[in-house]
Amino acid sequence: MRMNDFQRKIKKVDFLNLPRRSWDKVSTYGSICVINSGRKHDSGYSLMYIIGMNGHVPIEIAAACDDIQWVIPERCDYYFRTDMFYPCGVMHFHSNKYIFQVHRSLSTTEIHLIPNEDIKAYKQ
Repeated sequence: MRMNDFQRKIKKVDFLNLPRRSWDKVSTYGSICVINSGRKHDSGYSLMYIIGMNGHVPIEIAAACDDIQWVIPERCDYYFRTDMFYPCGVMHFHSNKYIFQVHRSLSTTEIHLIPNEDIKAYKQ
């Protein structure tokens, strides 16, 4: 399935119904999505769900947080790109040179950009 076909068919509820990863696990994905959970965090900000994806396949809710801390390699000539699925309005982060490592699900969740020479292993 092409990405355009996928994004037209996927709904926000499809992401919300994904399994939840254990809060203390660290996982790596080919791309990630960020969605509003519809809930308020104790901080007063919206609670976000970080969705781990490989290729066009949403894998799991990797974290729930009110803040994302991006950890980018010091020598980085290309970071990542952002688009939004239509019509569901889910924000999608992807890269041709990096994969996304989502750390423990805390109020502030770290996402590390990891250089990947063999990015094809994460795209289906």
